Order: sequence, then structure tokens, then C-alpha cells
Amino acid sequence: MIKFLSKIFTSYSFNRHPEARAEGSVFLSNCAAYFFAQEEETYGNTKHKKSQIENCGRLNTTSSGFTILEIIISLFILIIMFSVAQANYRGFITEKNLDTARDRIISDIRLAQQHAQAGKMPSGCLTPLDGYRFITSSASYEIQADCAADVSVKTVQLSSFSSGLSLTSGQVIYFRTLGKGPVFPPFFPDTLTLTLTQQSGGTKTITVSVGGEIR
Repeated sequence: MIKFLSKIFTSYSFNRHPEARAEGSVFLSNCAAYFFAQEEETYGNTKHKKSQIENCGRLNTTSSGFTILEIIISLFILIIMFSVAQANYRGFITEKNLDTARDRIISDIRLAQQHAQAGKMPSGCLTPLDGYRFITSSASYEIQADCAADVSVKTVQLSSFSSGLSLTSGQVIYFRTLGKGPVFPPFFPDTLTLTLTQQSGGTKTITVSVGGEIR
């Protein structure tokens, strides 16, 4: 009778679930031990029979899947990791934009210095050429040739480097011809400092000494 029930139970109840079929067979085997023990008027001459009797009617419900709590914790960890990575990436981009803009500004200051030292006459400049000016505003800077009438040589918007950049406004660096070095207004110290600021955070500085050193 037990074999007959086992055959039916396995064939129909667990036909589509191989793992459940194996668990069902264990279930029936345990129950069979229980019924045979009743017929023999004994409830466990051995520890093995006792275990089978106690397990009668209890299937293995262990699952290899993830619980909702485990999934929530995993998602929470992933969100934290993503947030940290995103913050680091933004900081990297900001630093890179500042470095790029600073290098370009230094390059253009040196361009004004080189033109002055070489006495290069830009188109539209009437003699005499006294020097070159590097003039800053908060959103741009300009290179001017100091001729009889000022000639704009180059104007650069900071937004062409990156959005949210600003520069110390109202500074004038003057490079005389013949390599005499920059001349600052009387109330400026021997070293002039320009500060480049990114709106999202971070600053870079550019210094120009009275002797013409740019760094």
C-alpha cells in the first residue's frame, strides 16, 4: 500500500518539479517507517527510525533563492556604492575642467608676454607699440595690443572651457615691449594672483610676478 501511494504521489503531485519529487519520496519513506513501527508496536528501536517517525509529515522547505530582506539590503548597498562613485566622478570632472581652463589661461598670458617681447604688431595697430595687456573679467579675458589705439587681439569666454567658471575680475597684467616684464598698478604687490573658481566647487590660482614669471 505504501509503495502504491508513493508511486501515485511521485507521479502526479511532483511530476513537474524534480526537486520536490525527491523531497516527496523522503516524506513517504519517513511515513512508511512510522506505519510499520505501529504495526510492530515499536516507535524506534534505532535512532534512525526515531528520526524517520519525527520527520513524517514534514517536507524540506529550504529554498536556494533570496529573501526580500536580502534583496533590499543588496539594493541599499548598491545605491550607496553608486552615490559614492558618482560623487567621485563629479569631483574628477570638476578638477579636470579647472586644470584645463587654468592651463589655457596661463598659455594666453604667455602669448601676450611673447608678443610684447617680440614687438609683434597686430593687424590694425598703428605705431608705436608700447606693449600688451591681459585684462580679466568674471566671465572672460582679453588680450589687447597697446598701440596708438588699443587693438583687441583675442577674447575668450570662460564658458568655452566649461560651464560655471569664473575668474578674478578687473585685473590688468601689462607686458612692455623689449622684455621689460609686466607692470602692475601701484597699489598691487609684486605678485598678482588670479583665482579661477568652479561654481560646483573647487578653485585654482595663477600667479604672475613682476619679473614675468607665470605659474
